[in-house]
Amino acid sequence: MNFRLSLEQRIFLRSLCWQASWNFSRMQNMGLAYAIYPLLEQLYGNDQTLLVKKVKDYLSFFNTNPIMAAAVLGIHVNLEKNGQGEYSLLLAKNLNSLYGAVGDAFFWNGVKPAMASLAVLIYYFGGGFWAPVALLLGYNIFHLGIRYLIYIQGVQHGLEVVNTIHHWQLPKVKMIINYLTTGILAFCVPFLIRTLFPAVAGSVWLKAFSLLAAGSIAFFAWQIKRGTSIFRVLQYASLIVLAMMMLNHWLPFC
Repeated sequence: MNFRLSLEQRIFLRSLCWQASWNFSRMQNMGLAYAIYPLLEQLYGNDQTLLVKKVKDYLSFFNTNPIMAAAVLGIHVNLEKNGQGEYSLLLAKNLNSLYGAVGDAFFWNGVKPAMASLAVLIYYFGGGFWAPVALLLGYNIFHLGIRYLIYIQGVQHGLEVVNTIHHWQLPKVKMIINYLTTGILAFCVPFLIRTLFPAVAGSVWLKAFSLLAAGSIAFFAWQIKRGTSIFRVLQYASLIVLAMMMLNHWLPFC
């Protein structure tokens, strides 16, 4: 059986490599041009002068969230096929900033910390080796699925993918994910205390630690509601744990 990828599938697979060629002047432009080149070659391959011009057009400044960029790529493919490549390049300049902000907040500050907290929970429930495996598989299956979905939507329906993404309400979903992440980490606190301070279990210090943990969690939830990045919250939590370990080293209490 002769298995052959379609043109759209080849473009998608090539787009997974577009962060391999970052540069300070035009950011991800080489990755975009590399991804869409098979389409340009198919459409303009008979005219080398025009093909070179089209490739140079796609080598202009391009920078956005690498996952949400799949939607922009899909729009490029759709409009380029319909002879509207110039309009596509102009439109992409407006979408890049929007999807850069939305995508970075959703994936880097929402999904990644959530998957990491789930991996921690799996570890404390005896997952061991499967905790990092679950982290890698869970995050990559999720983001690759989203990436391919919005890419295909862009290829098939063009600008309609913008409405599709808008209806997902990613900023609101990200806020819900952040609250769930805080809850999961709160659930992990007793396991963390028993790991760091084994003698605490069953002692009077456990109540003190529990009160401190509850207060910290309430403070972190309040900070997230105010718009503080989940990464900043995790930094605060790490500093508290580090301070407790140092205090226990100098003034042993467990």
